[in-house]
This record gives sequence, structure tokens and C-alpha cells, in this order.
Amino acid sequence: MNRFLRSVCFLLTLFLVVVGFDSTTWGQDDSTNLLVNGDFETVQDDQPANWFFVSQQGGSIDMVDDTASGQQAVRIDSLQATGQRFTNLMQTVDASSLQGKTIRFRAHVKTEQLKSSTRVQLWLRVDRKPDDDGNPQMGAFDNMQDRPIKSTQWEPFEIVAKVDDDAQKIVVGIFVIGQGIAFLDDATLEIVDDETAPTAKTIDTSQQQAAANQIPPEIREALASAADAPQQSFWTYWLWLVLIALTLFVFSGLPARQQTTTDLSSATDEATSPDKADSSGPELNVISKFAVRFSLVYWLLYALPSPFIEVLPQSSTIRKGFSSVTQTMVQFTAETVFGFQEKLVPPNGSGDTTHNYIEVFIWFVLALIIALVWSLIDRRKTDLRITKDLLVSYLRYVLAFTMLGYGLAKVAWDHNQFPALSDYQLNKTWGESSPMNVVWSWMGSSRSYTVFAGLGEVIAGLLLVWRRTSTLGALVAFGVMVNVFMLNMCYDVPVKLFSFHLIVMALLIMTPDIGRLASVLFLNRPTIPRDWIPPYARRLEVLWICRTIKIALILFGILIPLWSHTQRQINHFDEQTVVEEPTEDAPLLVRRGFRWINEVPFNR
Repeated sequence: MNRFLRSVCFLLTLFLVVVGFDSTTWGQDDSTNLLVNGDFETVQDDQPANWFFVSQQGGSIDMVDDTASGQQAVRIDSLQATGQRFTNLMQTVDASSLQGKTIRFRAHVKTEQLKSSTRVQLWLRVDRKPDDDGNPQMGAFDNMQDRPIKSTQWEPFEIVAKVDDDAQKIVVGIFVIGQGIAFLDDATLEIVDDETAPTAKTIDTSQQQAAANQIPPEIREALASAADAPQQSFWTYWLWLVLIALTLFVFSGLPARQQTTTDLSSATDEATSPDKADSSGPELNVISKFAVRFSLVYWLLYALPSPFIEVLPQSSTIRKGFSSVTQTMVQFTAETVFGFQEKLVPPNGSGDTTHNYIEVFIWFVLALIIALVWSLIDRRKTDLRITKDLLVSYLRYVLAFTMLGYGLAKVAWDHNQFPALSDYQLNKTWGESSPMNVVWSWMGSSRSYTVFAGLGEVIAGLLLVWRRTSTLGALVAFGVMVNVFMLNMCYDVPVKLFSFHLIVMALLIMTPDIGRLASVLFLNRPTIPRDWIPPYARRLEVLWICRTIKIALILFGILIPLWSHTQRQINHFDEQTVVEEPTEDAPLLVRRGFRWINEVPFNR
């Protein structure tokens, strides 16, 4: 009997050991998985239960029987997404029992039909307890940015992270950026040994908060109040400052003594003769000299540090320093001159803030003061031809680069200034749309018209770079910008002040040729040819210095942006173009044409 009891106890102990071993080891993946429905076997409303799906536009998910294990897996399809859209499948887990521990998020993934720029990545984020001010704090984070998934076969991928001591929740998932298909199966989240090396980086929230604290509370309040600002009036008196600046420049072109030459041939000889072209022209009166100097100072202050900033080393540092000085001056003027005690909204996407208006006022007053002092000190007899030519040349490049930038933003299919209408836009009612939103919607609804408008700006920018075509470029830019300015005025697009300056720049560039244009277009008279050699470049060495600067500006301001823009569009069309291979019974010409399309360099 004793032997029998001992045998029974031995067998019972052995059974308990085996069951315990099985439950703690062999069955560990099932019992310790912190995710719900990580095998995707439970479906609710044709989607995996307990998982949350987000798609910006065009993405979808469904259940398939192509699995790593089990009966079904989830497929994320973003082939119909436009551009670099974001498609995401995720799940949130309570982190209260995981604080201070090391966890591993692992899943089997494979991909299909990925475009060259499409990224498939697992991700994990630890959300910590908010700070004392209620601001959210992030802990460990990893989105596999440095190791995107490209495998076309089922393979396991994982993220290891250290859970923060004050963690509240953990969010895991998989996303697809761009066009392609990703499959997900066997997703697990489990506790691992603390010796396991983390792949996730711990976010330094102190640095994040320090950066946020650099924005004073009054600035945050100003930004918040600006979002609810009422619609601006059609015309603002600040634009009179720009009109006065234009009037002064036009007046500066009226000398005290006009040429009386009426013989067209003799006038042509004088304009083209190197000896006579280098001689002084008619002397300007005192007011005209003041007007020239005012115009030079005002437009330099308004446009700086463009356009030369891109050519200089440490351009970002120079730009930040210039912006910092400007903001200090504007805030001081707002408080002392206009009586504003609150902080102003800093420069942002809008160009019609109080900050911008006061900035123009400062440049206007400074230009008046500097021009007055300059005129009192320098009373020499001169026609200021070099000063006027330098100003017009400077405005040509500023306007050219600005037009080129705006134009390329419209002649783009990857990231257009006016994106295609999203589901959110299409579902909005008319009453929910602001006047500006109406403009953006109808521009985005026709890519062909957007490209047409952009080409006008690009052509104007290219014509402005060369002296021989600068007047034509200014005419094109004037026509384009008048239309843009009226859209801004009539639909309350907050770029009125800047677009009006661009119109005035085009007029200033045309001013030296106003007489010649009037003779041809209105009076039906012949006109003398223009001397294209700058008055300051009569000496050969000076001329070559000017040409070197011009080459640098064209390289950095035109050729490099054009090349970069073209490459982005080629890559975009390569990703969007899907050419189905013809069958063997298709005509020979069709099959050869298909082979040629796939062999040309721009399609690779």
C-alpha cells in the first residue's frame, strides 16, 4: 500500500511539473502576450477586433488567408493612397503593470508592390504621465526609421524598449507611408529580460519642454487669438507706405534736364558708343537724389537677407540672426510707438500680422532717415546711374527667385501648394469653408490650371535673370501677381502685404524702360536700343566679378532648385506609373513599346 501511495504521489508530482513547465515555457507566447487578438483570428465588422485603423486617404485593410501561422492575417492596402499618405494599424496597452520593465514588440510582416519611396515600419511609443502643467510626455520611442521593412516573405521584426517608471500606456502598431501593401500576423508584446538591448530611444522630455518653454506664454496666447481674428478689410492703410515708396522711385527717374535729341540715329549712336555711354547723364535734382537713395535703402531692408543668403556659408545662422534682430526692433516699436503692451505674433505662414505691418513701417522710416542724412552729406553733382542700376538688378533677382519658388510649388505633383481635395475637404459644407479655403479648394480641384498658373511664375522668374529679357519678365510677373494680389484681397488670403510688394517690384524693374514701352505700345514710334552693359562694369575685371556673382546666383538660386524639383517629379511619376505587361498574343509593336518604356532611364 505504501508503495502504491508513493507511486501515485510520484506520478502526480510528475504531472504537475510537466503541466507547469508547459504553461511557463512552451505556452509562453500565448499566456504572456499583452496584446489582444495579436493573431488576428477574431474579426469584428470585417476588421481585426481590438485594433484601430487610421488612413489619411485611400488606405484600407482586410483579412486574408495568406498567413505566417493560423487561419488569417491582416492586409494593409495603400495602393490607392495619393502622395506620401499615412496608413496605420495600432493597439493601445495599459502600462501600469509594466513600469520599469523591458518589453518587446514582435510581429511577422511581409510586403508587396512597394514604390521606391514607400516605407513600412513597426512602431512603439511609451506615453508617460503628463507634467505639472498638463503637457503630455513621451518616453521610449522607436518607429524603425533606420530599418524599414522591405521583405516580400514572412519574417519576424521586433522593437525592444525600456518602459519608463511613470508610463501610463504603450501604443504599438504598423504603418505604411506611401503606396504599397503590407501584411501583419503573429503580433506579440511581452516582458523580456532587462539585459536585452533596447532598440527604442528614450525621448528627453526635458529638452522638449525646454524648447516649448522658449515660447513665452503671451506669444502662445497671441497665436491662439490670431486663429480667431476677424476677416481683414479689402484695403489697409499700411499699403499706402508701399505706394509712396513706388512713387518716390518713379519720381527719381525724372532728371532736372532732359535730353533734347530728336534724331533717332544720333540717339542710337550715343546709347551704343562706349565713350558716350560712360559719360555722365543729366544731373538729378535734390528731391530726385533723395528718392533714389530712399528706394535703395527701403528695398534692401525689406528684402534682406534674400537673395544672396543662399550663396553665403552659414546661411541659416545669418537668417536666424537677422530675424532675431528684426523681431526685437518690431516689438520695441510696437510698445513705444503704437502702445502695444502685449507680445506680437511672431513671423509665421501669414504675412499680414501686426508684426509684418510694423516691420514695413520701420523699414520705411529708416529709409527716410538714412536717405535724408545721405543726401545732406553727399551733395555732389551726379545722376546716380550706378545706384539705380544696382537697385533694379537687386530687385530682379529677389523677384526672380520668389517667382521661381512659388511657381515650382504649383508645378508639382508630389507636394503641391494646392493639394488634391481630401475626404475631409469633400465632406465639409459650404458654410464651414472660409474664403481662403474656397480658393485653395478650387485651385486644388484642377491640377492643370494650377500647373498653368505656376508656369507663368516660373517663366517670369527665368526671364528676370537676364537683362535683355528682364522687362518682359517684369511684365509677365506684373500680370501674374496682380491676379494673385486680387485673390488675396478678395478672398482674405493673408499674403496681401507681400504680394503687393511683389507687384511694386515688377513696376520698379520696368521703370527704366517705361519711355521705350510707351513709344512702342502707345505712341507707335520707334525707340532707341538699350545699353545692356552695367554702368559700373565698364572695366573688364569688374565685369568678370559681376559675371562670377551672377553664375553663383544662377547655380544656387535656379539650377539646383530646378534640378531637385525635376528629380522629385520623375521619382513621383515612376511610382505612380503602372504599366501592365501585354500578353504574348498582343501585337509585336505593342510588346516592343512596353519593353522600351521599361528600359528608358527616367522610368527606373
